[in-house]
Amino acid sequence: MERCQHSITPLLHYSITPLLHYSITPLLHAVGVLALPAKTVLVVDDDVAIVSLLRANLEMSGYRVDVAYDGLEALEKIQAEMPDLVILDIQMPRLSGWDVLRDLRHHAKTETLPVIMLTILGDSENITRGWRAGVDCYIPKPFNVDEVLAMVARLLEVSDETLFMSEQ
Repeated sequence: MERCQHSITPLLHYSITPLLHYSITPLLHAVGVLALPAKTVLVVDDDVAIVSLLRANLEMSGYRVDVAYDGLEALEKIQAEMPDLVILDIQMPRLSGWDVLRDLRHHAKTETLPVIMLTILGDSENITRGWRAGVDCYIPKPFNVDEVLAMVARLLEVSDETLFMSEQ
């Protein structure tokens, strides 16, 4: 019997813990236990599976998530409600990620908005182009979700520190 209890413990941890986190975190925000409002991340990608994966993991981590499936929709959403960070694919219909990034960097309201490029274009030429265009982080696909979440947290932390310093 004891052997069964030890073998089921890891299973319970990995199957129940994410569900508890997913259901409790938004509740804690709603009742004010987590005092800071959730940061908003805009996920921009034409691949529905990637959007769903990122949305689920970001929400489980306590972020509000908005989505856009092409570059034009992304710019419209950013204009309507400024997110705290954008995760942006490059190859999309109507307007590419390069065009979205260029637009963001050329407007005072969005020039410092943190942007993570998450794209299949992982060659050094595109990565260099991304850095030169003003991207804050460049992650090639396929990607590790935990690394994306860590980068989102870090960029939002740096963004908060920068905002705090500018208010002093």
